[in-house]
Amino acid sequence: MSSTPQYLIDFLSANNMLDLPRMQAVGMISSNGVAQCPFCCEELTYQDLIGQANQQVGRRLSSSNATALHLMHIEPLKMGSFNHKPYNLAFGHAKCNHAQGEDSISDSISFLFERRLIDALSAAGIPADVQVRIVQSIRA
Repeated sequence: MSSTPQYLIDFLSANNMLDLPRMQAVGMISSNGVAQCPFCCEELTYQDLIGQANQQVGRRLSSSNATALHLMHIEPLKMGSFNHKPYNLAFGHAKCNHAQGEDSISDSISFLFERRLIDALSAAGIPADVQVRIVQSIRA
């Protein structure tokens, strides 16, 4: 945080928005204090912040305003709960935000890991009953 302007540190501190351990716990910043995508944990750069998202071939628009980064909810918005709060919001890659879907980041990652594990076990010829035991063991 040494390169962060003091006025910004003062403002964030005064408004209870500079809880670094909490930011690390939800994946907003890496262990060395650099902003990261909470889904893939890749560090974010200034270029990510100002860049546009890649457009699909054949669907490119000259006036696209799709950004490379999205504001992501760590825990999804749900009816009846107010979780549109500072420590539930983080910048992340557009692709990661889409992969997250409507679930929390941790639930989405668990689902994707389990899905890929099952595919890998199937491709390796592991019997279905063994696959079930392996998946159950990682859920526990």
